[in-house]
Amino acid sequence: MTDNHDETLDPTNDFLFKRLFADPCNERLLLDLIRAVLGPGVDVISVKVVESTVLRDKVKDKTIVLDILVETEDGTKVATEMQSRNRGHFMARIVFYWARLLVDQLQRGGDYATIKPTIVIAFTGYEETAGDALHTVFTIEANRRDIQRCKLMELHLVEFPKAARVASHQGENPRLVLWARYFAARNHQQRELVAQEDDVIAQAHQVLRELSAIDEVRQAFHLREIELRTFERDLEARHEQGLAEGLAIGEAKGRTEGRVEGRTEGRTEGRAEGLAIGEAKGRTEGTLDSLTMVLSSRGIPITPDARRTMALCSDAVLANRWLLRALTMGPDDDLFAD
Repeated sequence: MTDNHDETLDPTNDFLFKRLFADPCNERLLLDLIRAVLGPGVDVISVKVVESTVLRDKVKDKTIVLDILVETEDGTKVATEMQSRNRGHFMARIVFYWARLLVDQLQRGGDYATIKPTIVIAFTGYEETAGDALHTVFTIEANRRDIQRCKLMELHLVEFPKAARVASHQGENPRLVLWARYFAARNHQQRELVAQEDDVIAQAHQVLRELSAIDEVRQAFHLREIELRTFERDLEARHEQGLAEGLAIGEAKGRTEGRVEGRTEGRTEGRAEGLAIGEAKGRTEGTLDSLTMVLSSRGIPITPDARRTMALCSDAVLANRWLLRALTMGPDDDLFAD
């Protein structure tokens, strides 16, 4: 997309998605989108946007970061996550978020009867699963029909690109299909056409136009896109490198042992070890490349000492912490402060 301010930015960008729907002024839009996904089964009258980051309670716990977490009138938690690109293991990560949101409701010694249902809505800008289904619902069910499914946990997967394959809206909520067509639009002109079909979508499109005209929003949008593209390129390169190194290690081990079993085992173990090393290194280096781009784009000088510190970093979590700090820090702030 060109940097023409008359053009709308891609709303499947997770930064822009949050700016579009988490603003209290746009509650009507968020309500309509949630209702389109959940249908009549959940009575969502109003929503309250709460913290979008579920903080870790132990040093080694993973921090959960969601695009938008809301709470309904009856206390049901509804979390939404927008994933524009396939970065691997998405469903595993979403299920982890889903479970933690449920568990975090209960304090030690608390009453299990107080736990409210937890719903996660995962939107993707790519096709995560095989088949043509736009909307897939995952629940906990028994293998017997006479036992009611567990209503505490529900996961909705909405794959926007599949909107074009929903024939005559058969079996799908028409409003969800409309939203999906808007998000699946490939450019500003296609979004304009979908927006002309519905008042709520038109309102969302107007908000998107206004956000797209703000220089700070455009800058953050493009920085996020750079980060995602850099991560993808590095991960792919490191994956290939790790595969090659793993195969070489495995074959060498097999030849040394001189047995067919040794070659097979060595190749398998070497491939796994090489892939793990390559992917971890790729994530760290990709984040550091993005960090350099962010600092340069914001005009923050990178001293030789800072470059050495970054070059010696092998911790992906630490590198990501620096990247997040670089997005908001002042020119005189310490990037590496604890």
